[in-house]
Amino acid sequence: MTRNLDVIAQQDSVLLASRRGDPEAQWLFVARHAKAVYNLARVALGESPEVEQVLQRTLLEALQAPELPAFRTDMWLGRLAVRQLRAGGQSAERVPGPSLIQRLALLLVDGLRFSLAEATWMLDEPELASELRRARLHGMRRTAAPRGGTNVAVVHP
Repeated sequence: MTRNLDVIAQQDSVLLASRRGDPEAQWLFVARHAKAVYNLARVALGESPEVEQVLQRTLLEALQAPELPAFRTDMWLGRLAVRQLRAGGQSAERVPGPSLIQRLALLLVDGLRFSLAEATWMLDEPELASELRRARLHGMRRTAAPRGGTNVAVVHP
């Protein structure tokens, strides 16, 4: 438990330094979190060039937000990315297969190993358990991420 609190405190200090304009802290913040935000956007948007835009807007919003997250930085960034994805919803819903929420739910719970409660909060989706069941029934399964690392959910024919 102490180790987890130390990690959270370190993440908060990096975010605070980033907001004060420390370029090293900004690079560290982006290096730590860009891959997860990218994978979330990639699952939602497929090969769309908008993936990079969602990544940039999410990280900028995090660095310019008026206050620190009151919980884990990775969960907070996930929620910011989901807001960005929902704001530009047409592209996300054009991806064939399960709905945006179903794809993101599967990524968060099965791929990134967030608990169902954490994913429910990040997606702001109270019926997430049923969406996740529908996604699994739709034939989604985990595969390697496009740039290696974190598993992502994709639809297989």
